[in-house]
Amino acid sequence: MAEALVHKLGLLIVAGKVKPGKVLGDESVLLKRYGVSRSVLRDAFKILAGKGMVATRRGIGTQVRPSIDWMMLDRDVLAWHQSAGGEDAYLLQLLAVREALEPLAARLAAEGTMASRSQVMTAYRIM
Repeated sequence: MAEALVHKLGLLIVAGKVKPGKVLGDESVLLKRYGVSRSVLRDAFKILAGKGMVATRRGIGTQVRPSIDWMMLDRDVLAWHQSAGGEDAYLLQLLAVREALEPLAARLAAEGTMASRSQVMTAYRIM
C-alpha cells in the first residue's frame, strides 16, 4: 500500500500540484483522503524522503523539497516526470547527457583489460 501511495504523492509533487516548500497536507486529512493507516503514510514519506523529494519536520509537517534535491535518475522520479507531462525539456536534457556519456563508457569498457572487465562485471552483479 505504501508503494501505491508513494506513486500518487510522487506524481502530485512532480506535476507541481504541491510546490517546493509547501506541506503535503495535514496528516489526518491525508489519512482520510487516501484511506491508509498512519504507518503506511509514514512509510510513503520515508520512501519519498529517500528520493530527496520531501523532508519531515516536527511541528511543521512533510514539506516538498526543491527539485534540485530530488534523485532525478531514480526510476520512479523519471516515470513520474514522463507521466506528468510538461517536462519535455528535462527529458531532452537527460537524453543529451546519456547520448554524450554512454558511447564513451561503452568504448572504455571495450578497451579495458580482462581484469578490469572482471571488476566491472563484479560491480554490476553487486548492483
